[in-house]
This record gives sequence, structure tokens and C-alpha cells, in this order.
Amino acid sequence: MSKKSKNIILNFIGISPLLLLISLLWINACFSFTNAYLQEATISKKIQLIPHSPFTITSDLDFETYGFPGNGLQNNPYIIENYEIISSAVKGISISDTTKFFVIRNCYVDVLTSGIYLSNVAKGTSTITNNTCTNNVVGIELRSSSSDIINNTCTLNTEYGIQVDSSPSLVKNNTCFSNGAYGIYLWNSSDSLIVENTCNNNNMRGIYLQDNQNSTISDNICYYNTQWGIYLVHSHHNTLTKNLCNFNYDKGMYFWGSDNCNITDSSFEANGGYGIDLDSNSDSNIVCNNNFLDNIVSASQARDDGSNNYWYNITSLSGNFWSDWYSGSYSIDGFSSSVDMYPLNDPVIFPEYSLKLSFLMVFLISLSLATICYSKKKLKS
Repeated sequence: MSKKSKNIILNFIGISPLLLLISLLWINACFSFTNAYLQEATISKKIQLIPHSPFTITSDLDFETYGFPGNGLQNNPYIIENYEIISSAVKGISISDTTKFFVIRNCYVDVLTSGIYLSNVAKGTSTITNNTCTNNVVGIELRSSSSDIINNTCTLNTEYGIQVDSSPSLVKNNTCFSNGAYGIYLWNSSDSLIVENTCNNNNMRGIYLQDNQNSTISDNICYYNTQWGIYLVHSHHNTLTKNLCNFNYDKGMYFWGSDNCNITDSSFEANGGYGIDLDSNSDSNIVCNNNFLDNIVSASQARDDGSNNYWYNITSLSGNFWSDWYSGSYSIDGFSSSVDMYPLNDPVIFPEYSLKLSFLMVFLISLSLATICYSKKKLKS
């Protein structure tokens, strides 16, 4: 092999880490679009599940009657796990009027109405995790039963993936897609945490809050929903941050009669309507440090019909990034005649992602330079 050929090969090896970086960035972008479909494949993983008829528990004594392991104390809860419940019964796992601690995990539930149903369960005694609830009316339903709902998959339910009614709860890292109405629906469940959920391709809305106060809605992905990514009705003093409300067929986020909320560090991209729409009864909200990218509207990418809403941070004097902004202030559609006085020159890069990407770039560039230097040294020798 000639010296020139060796040099070409070694230089190609040297730049290969940079090619890897480009590939990783491309894969990351593609993952955002296909996450819901990849999650759908997990439904078939019903490994080592025990076929069983539905469970109905109406008192603490029933846990012992069924013979579940545990004793119902906080450090030794009753465990309901690894069951496959496919039935024409109304409910799959129904628990009501209990005070003992319990965990429902690793179950597959396909029944007539409610896959997993909790009613009047003592606050903080229940955890629902790693379950798959499909082909029900509601995948997981809570009524007056504050719980931790973590890492479940709720799909192809005719109405809601997860419904939380009068139950302040932690709803975290669930995947709710292709449901007939909403991915996650919370009603009268103030002081809840709705974080790190993926609510894609639902027939109406990704996340829907009604009559909820002082809740945090963060780090959620709401893509390709038929109506709106996130919808708030009569919900006040909530924090909405680091959410991705992109590619929905109508609006990214819609407020109806919801006041004093903060919307920050979020993305509203390529929605069929406004990125954010605040109705005439939604007042005193703050919208800043967000990205509005190519939402399909004729004029502004947001609408404000309320009053005293600010589209910038009044302390730092920083607004939002608008892909159709060129200079000066940015006018918001609507009767309020709102204006983003301080549009951002560049899109918002969220710190966590930026830090991880920076470390990756530094590592790969250093590896490239080291490889090229080593290659040249070998050629000289």
C-alpha cells in the first residue's frame, strides 16, 4: 500500500469520531419523532406473567385473603405483581377503602372499563409502577386516592391513558399514546407533580388539567396529538417548564380560564395552530425563555386574549425565541395586544442537554485530534 493511501485511511480513521458525533445527533433527532412507536413494542413483552381473573379488594383484610406477599406496612407493602388480566370484567385490579401500603407492578391489564382502579385509598399508601394497561376505557384511574404512578404504559384505551380525580399525585415517566381522548387527565388534584411523561398521538389532548392549582408540569413530551399538547382549564398558580409541545395538529398549549401560571424553558414547534393560546379569562401568566419554531399560523405564533399576561421576564428582560422574528418587539395575536418586548436572538438551549452535548463534543474532538496526531507519527516512523 502506498504512503498516500495509508495517509488517506489514517485521516479517515481520525475524523471517524466526528462522524460518530453527527450520527448521534441525527439519531437523537429521529428518536424524538419515533419514541411513541418504539414504546408500543414494549406492550408485547408480557414475559413470565401469570394469567389471572380480576382482583377486587374492598378492605385491608382482602390483601391477606388473596395471599399477596407483604404485611401492609410502609417498609413491607403488599405486592401485587406479574399478573396478566385479560377479561370482559368491568375492572382489572380494583382497590377501595384501604389503609395498608401496597404496590401494583409488572401487570398487564386488558378489561372492559378501568384497567387499574383505586378509590378512597389512604393518601400515600399506593404505588403503581411498570404496568401495561391497554384496550380499556381508562388505563389507570384514581379517585380520592393520592398515589405514585410511575413508568407505566397506557395505550389504545378508548378514553384516557391515566385519569386522576381528587387525588394529588406523582405522575412520572409514563407513556400514554394512541388513547381515544387524553393521555393524562387530572381533575381537582392540586399540588400534583406531572413530570417526564410521554403523551403522543392521542385523539384529543396529551395532558389535560382541570381545576388544578399549585401543580408542576415539567419535562413532558406531547407530540402529534389531534388537538392540543397541554390543556389547562380553571387551573391557577401552576408551573409549566421544560415541556416539548411539538407537532400537534392544533395548538401546542391552550389555557382556558387559567391564571398566574409560569410557562418557561419549553418548545412549541410545528404545531398546526398557535404554539400557545391564552383565552380571554386567562390572566397574569408569564411566558418566557421558550422556543416558538415554525408553528403554522398566518401571523404571530401565539395568541393572547387575556389581560396582564407577560411574554417576557420582567426582571431579566428576556423574552422568547420566535423563528419568524427579525427585529424590534414581537406582536402577539389576540385582543390583548400583547407584545414580547425582548425577543431572544437565538433558540433556547436547555442547560442539561447542552452540558451533556458539550462533554460529548469535547471528548470526540479530542479523540479525533489524538488519532490524527498518532496517525502522522506512525507515517513518519
